[in-house]
Amino acid sequence: MDLHRHRLDAQPTLPPMDDCPDEAPAAATMDVEAFYIVRTLARSVVNCNRVQLRNARVLLDGYEGKPIAHLNLHHSPQQVVLYPAGEARCYELASANDLYDLADVVRGSLQWYEREFPVKPHVPEREVMA
Repeated sequence: MDLHRHRLDAQPTLPPMDDCPDEAPAAATMDVEAFYIVRTLARSVVNCNRVQLRNARVLLDGYEGKPIAHLNLHHSPQQVVLYPAGEARCYELASANDLYDLADVVRGSLQWYEREFPVKPHVPEREVMA
């Protein structure tokens, strides 16, 4: 019986990074970090699984009509657009951690969406027919 064993000291082989600019990994990291901050802030209002990231936009239920934030972290100055009561407002950020200072705006947006566009509970078809 031939068992394949992994060497602990073996280094993984990675593709060359010549095609990627140096800023690309850092920019993607900033977007993901900001997304998880917004998602954490949303937990007190909605199930955090409903908060999704798509093309630098944080959306409720993955729906373009319910934006929570639009992240502009790749330019100077870094900015985020938040949507209190459905209206776009731009805020400058020194870092993604400044989103914690905007927690009330994020939560207010989510509460407004929940009040104005409530999610209808899913009822399985077999229960409707009973």
